[in-house]
This record gives sequence, C-alpha cells and structure tokens, in this order.
Amino acid sequence: MITKEAFDAFNNILIGVTRNAGVQENDNNAILQILRATQADIVAPVIVPTGPTICEKYSAPMSSLTLLTVIVNNTITKLVTNATTAPFFNGQTPPGSTNFLTNPGALKQLFDELVQFFGQALGCSDNSIPPYPANRPSLTSVHQPLGISVVVFDSFNQLLLQVTKELGVSEDDNAKILNLLNSLRGQIVKSGTPIPGATACEKYTGMLKITGRELVTQVVNETVAQVVASPITGPYFNGNIPKGTATNFLTDKKAFNQLFEGLVRFFGKFLGCSDGSIKRSSKRMELVDTELARIHQNLQISDEAFVEFNSILEKVLRGKQVTDADATAVRGLLDGLKFEITGRANPTGATPFSFTPFSGPIFSAPGDPDFSGPTHVPTGVIVVVILVAIACAIIVGAVVVGLAINLSSSSESKWDKL
Repeated sequence: MITKEAFDAFNNILIGVTRNAGVQENDNNAILQILRATQADIVAPVIVPTGPTICEKYSAPMSSLTLLTVIVNNTITKLVTNATTAPFFNGQTPPGSTNFLTNPGALKQLFDELVQFFGQALGCSDNSIPPYPANRPSLTSVHQPLGISVVVFDSFNQLLLQVTKELGVSEDDNAKILNLLNSLRGQIVKSGTPIPGATACEKYTGMLKITGRELVTQVVNETVAQVVASPITGPYFNGNIPKGTATNFLTDKKAFNQLFEGLVRFFGKFLGCSDGSIKRSSKRMELVDTELARIHQNLQISDEAFVEFNSILEKVLRGKQVTDADATAVRGLLDGLKFEITGRANPTGATPFSFTPFSGPIFSAPGDPDFSGPTHVPTGVIVVVILVAIACAIIVGAVVVGLAINLSSSSESKWDKL
C-alpha cells in the first residue's frame, strides 16, 4: 500500500535527481505536475488514523500553538548559535541576505511561517495555529537561492530533533519527524549538490586502503592524546574529576585499554564502519543519545571542559589540513551534543542566545502556560533547512575521520608512550 507520504517522497527524490542532472526548473516543475497527476492511481485511499497525530499527542494539555512555539523557539536558539547553520540567519550566507537577528519584523514573519508549516506537517488540529497559506511560494523557489548544502541541511534537522528529544518526544515519533524532513531534501538542498552514498568510514578506508579499525584508531589516538594533556580536560582522565570516584586512566592500563576500545567502537558506529574490523559486542556502544547521556551523567563535565574537548578535535582537524568548512561543520555537530554530555540543557527550553532586539517571551501563546524560556527568538527562514540531520553525523563524521587520516600511519596507541 503506497501512502501519500511515500508518493511525495518518491517524487521529491526524482526531482532532486533531475535537478542535479541539470534539468531546468521550469521543466522540473512540469515533470512534477505530471507525477502528481498520477496520485489517484497510485496512492492508497486515506485511512483516518485511530490514534492522535504527533502534534495532538504532545500538545495535551497545552495548545498546539504553545507546543510549536516552544519547538520553533528552541530550535532557532540552537540554529543561530551553531557555526554551521548560523550564517543563514545572520546575513552572511548568501552574501547580502537578510540578517534576521537585527530585523525583528523579518524574524517574526519567519518564525510564524515555521510554526504554521510544522503545525500542518505534524497534524495540529485545535485551530490555535493559523493554516499554512496554500499560495505560499514553493519550498524549491524559496530555498534553492540560499545554496543550502547537504551538511547544512542535515545539521539543521539534527538540531530540530535535539529539541524534540529534550521535550520528551519518543524515538519512534522522532523517526517519523525525520522521515518527513528527509522527504523534502530534493527541494531544499541546492541543485547540483551530490547526495552522499558511502559512509564516512567506507569512503576513507577505501581511499586509503586501510581497515575501519585502523582509521578510527588513528582518529581516537591523536585526539585523546591532546585531551589528556590539557589542564582543562586532563583531570577527567588522571583521576582528579569526579573527586573520589574517578579512574586514573594514565596509571591503570587495563582501564585505559577498555576506554580506548570503547571510543573506537563508538566512533566506528558513528562513522559507519562496515568492514567487520571493529567488533560491536556491547549494546552500550550503540550510537544512541540516551546512552551518551547515561555514560556521562556522573562525570561532572563542565561547560569549559566540553568546549575544550571540541576545540582540541577541531584543532587536530585543522592541523591535518581539513578545510575550514569541514572543520566548522564538525565543530557544529560536536557543540550540538552538549545536552547529552553535560546534562545542563533546559528540558523545556534551550539556553537562549542573547542579542539586543529580543529580551523577553515575545511570542508565547496568549492564555497558555509559560513554556517560553527566558528569551524567544522567532526565526524560520530556512523552513526546510530544518530537514535532515542525523545523516549529518555521518557526513561530517567523514571529515573527522577523513582528514584525520594523516594522524599517524601507526595504529598503535600513543598512550604506550606516556
């Protein structure tokens, strides 16, 4: 049974392919109209769901407007402070574009459009959100001029999913949201941008003729060596933090080997290594946000240590001649893991960025409980930049691994030299 969602996803993918092949936009629109004309013959009759929609499920007892206001506000807060996505909001990309952080009117309009778009997409039905205008310009016409790359597209969506996870949305429902976002990829990502096939690990192990274990070991080896040497992050490895319960990995070789192997397995999973050289015998090594949070919850990781770790990895990459764009993209993904690593993100509102025009809960829904958090920043221009983010972990991971390949030709742990 072919659903409307699957039908639209197929059409969007096909148009993405024709666009990448150089077919003109007018012709692509004509092709899309022909495809849509076949809907009645292909799509199964709509069956009214027996359960609530995602919006209905999570908006009770508040209104849909309140729920979407929180989601959009917290997502924008992450977007404008993330190195990968921020340029699309601060007027840097494309050159001469609107700076939504200094233009309250434009920011408010885009915020409202995002709320309306996702209100419709997630099945909000209490009429608290104005309908998304049917005569709005197409997603393609709005986003193609922005030059949105695959990395930006995926990063935007990853940040959105972090917000919904923090708000308590289940893994199953987040998977549905991601499917919705992914179905829009062909309309959002700039025409001509290659869509990745192989994972990061597969790409670079094939290029360098080495195994996944050799590749990941080199990455982990170089990064951990510098992290342990740092006065900020070192105490988490030398037994000083947390006080009384920490392991000194520098003197306990068995514990260090377990830690090192755990990191190799984790990043092997993260980067998509599939050649069988990295064993995955432990479920706790799976790439799951809840596992990241559980592993780090008692380590008392400070904000300073979190930033230091990410800065070290970024420095390692740049030292290996990673491009600025790739190093920045990796850093953006790492910064996005703060909630899982430090546990200090507000579960009902991300820590707001601060800029002069907005200093209060401007966009909270009248009459609803205050879920706004300290600062509301409506934004939304890339309504669709919000579209795919887990893939980002793989794409950007490629950079982590790929350009860190020159780390050392030896897979032997540098810790043996300490």
